[in-house]
Amino acid sequence: MAERYLQAGSIRLDRNDERLWKDGAPVSLGQKSFAIIKVLMENPQTLITKDELFERVWPDLAVSDAVLTTAIKELRQALGDNARAPSIVETVYGRGYRFLLAVEQHSADPADPVTGQQTPSSENIAQ
Repeated sequence: MAERYLQAGSIRLDRNDERLWKDGAPVSLGQKSFAIIKVLMENPQTLITKDELFERVWPDLAVSDAVLTTAIKELRQALGDNARAPSIVETVYGRGYRFLLAVEQHSADPADPVTGQQTPSSENIAQ
């Protein structure tokens, strides 16, 4: 079974509770943008094709490239990433996206290594 937490620099994702933090602060994302960052962080530094994202994020639905582009834009804005000079999510034009950072997996919350518990101020951000 995959570990609960994914950590990439200052970005931390909790797969079980569907929460995302950057620099220790909760990141507010819509459900689809959260699903995209989860797929990308589970496959770091690897091209994830648009077709694979459509399959994983919008299963059994026909959606346009514009819907994916909008979700990626929301994700980049929430993380403070620049599409023209990306440091987190790279666009591979016409093909898909790549999460640029190395990702570590943890069973306990890396922000609280003593107890492995979430901090009390954490809130659910997936909408």
